[in-house]
Amino acid sequence: CMRNVISVEDYSSASLRAGEVVVSVVFYAVTADGRASVCLFVMSSGFPRLDEKACDIIPRRFRFTPATEDGQPVAERKTQNIRWQIRK
Repeated sequence: CMRNVISVEDYSSASLRAGEVVVSVVFYAVTADGRASVCLFVMSSGFPRLDEKACDIIPRRFRFTPATEDGQPVAERKTQNIRWQIRK
């Protein structure tokens, strides 16, 4: 299982054919149980289908060891660059 990874296998066939190689910047929350949620674009890649795909994948796939405060799990916020790159 590939967690916390967005790879070439996640490209739509249309994006692959178009050779879309871009960076999206996304914001998401991580709940106290380590699940990613509430994904929003901070900076669009210019290709809505890739931005939307990133924010579809992150809540479904990304899992984290929760942050802690005073020994208790807490929610946190993350901003991440998602590089859509086709490796040959």
